Amino acid sequence: MKRLTIDEVYLLSEIADKIDVKVDLPDTKGKSDKEIEMLQEQLGKKLLLQMFRKMHKAREEINELIKQITDKEANKLSLKELKETISEVLKQEGVMDFFK
Repeated sequence: MKRLTIDEVYLLSEIADKIDVKVDLPDTKGKSDKEIEMLQEQLGKKLLLQMFRKMHKAREEINELIKQITDKEANKLSLKELKETISEVLKQEGVMDFFK
C-alpha cells in the first residue's frame, strides 16, 4: 500500500464528511508508547465501525481511495481485505490527526 498523497487526503476528507465521522481523540500526554498504541487501536476500531455502518453514503469515494492506494478494485476485495486496507489507511502517520 502506498503512502497517502494530498489527492487521497481529499478523498478521505470527502468520505469523512459524507459518512459524518465523529471522533473523540483520547489524551495521550504522559502515556507510554504501548498505551498510545492501545488507544490508537481502540480508536481505529471505533472509526471502522462508524465507517462500515455508513460507507454506502461514500461508495464511489471509498472505491476510488482503495484504487489509488492499492491499485486494486474495491469490488474484488474480500471483506477481510477491505477491513485490513481501511485499517492500514487509518494507521498511516498523521491520518488520525486529520480527524481532530
